[in-house]
Amino acid sequence: MTLSRYIAIATLAVSTLAILQLGCASHSLNSAKEAASGTSSTDAVTLRLALEGPFALCFDDSSHKIRVLLPDLVDSNGKTHFKPFIRATSNEVNLDNSSYELTIGAYSEAASMLAVTQLGDPVSIHTKFGGCQDAHSPHKYLEFKVPQPNHIYPTLHIMTTIVDRGEGATCGTDVTGSKPSPHARQLVLEYDNVHLKDLNISGLDKDHQPRVFAIGNSAQMILETRPKMDVENDTLAKKMADADFRASSDILKTNECITFAPDSSIFVAAGATARGADIRLHAVGGNHNNCRAPLTLVCPTANVCTIPGP
Repeated sequence: MTLSRYIAIATLAVSTLAILQLGCASHSLNSAKEAASGTSSTDAVTLRLALEGPFALCFDDSSHKIRVLLPDLVDSNGKTHFKPFIRATSNEVNLDNSSYELTIGAYSEAASMLAVTQLGDPVSIHTKFGGCQDAHSPHKYLEFKVPQPNHIYPTLHIMTTIVDRGEGATCGTDVTGSKPSPHARQLVLEYDNVHLKDLNISGLDKDHQPRVFAIGNSAQMILETRPKMDVENDTLAKKMADADFRASSDILKTNECITFAPDSSIFVAAGATARGADIRLHAVGGNHNNCRAPLTLVCPTANVCTIPGP
């Protein structure tokens, strides 16, 4: 990986949360950058799509597409999250309880295998092998299909142990003897040589498509759903992270939950040891964003996915 690409991905991981807190101020900032970018609408650019929320991802190696699934946590009857949305350069697009598909036209052909690349920290993606068991699931709110990316980068992480939700499991709590690993709670999907004029999301009419412009030689979008409440203590944050993860597990019928090491903190930790690696956690983006659950990736077999461990 080139230094410039590393810096771009790391910047997106940090700026995602910063953009979320800038609110409307980010529009004028992005507009100014668009005008200064000097990139023609016909130029091929690198497109990055950040995923942040309690998503499960199902990779289909025959169609070379990924289905991004969101559990039914949204917007009514005491549910815990606002509606999902796409944030683009110049607009936000709300998504409903439905199915959508992102198409980007011709781009650099992805490798035959789904490639996951670590950045500076040894962050892993929680991965299951086999078919996705989400057909007709009553627990699914959204399906958002995307092309197979050229690269996947796990970014923001949470230190958890993922366990079977069997009898006696103490989900969402600190467990003595727990050996947590850094699991990604945000992914960045990267597509090379994309012509933005070809970008389209089926399920949205032409007046509600994301308006994506290049900044330099790259462009970005964010797909996310936000929790409704701020969280100011670790006990509640851990329970919320576990509840979100169990909801995505229910879609996949994997019957899993998460636990934590004793005296660990989701917000700030001086340091933690995970499989010999020193993982330093930092507060990122404020309390609102620190209760995120690990994302899950389902691959048909280990032969079609390259997943580095922590």
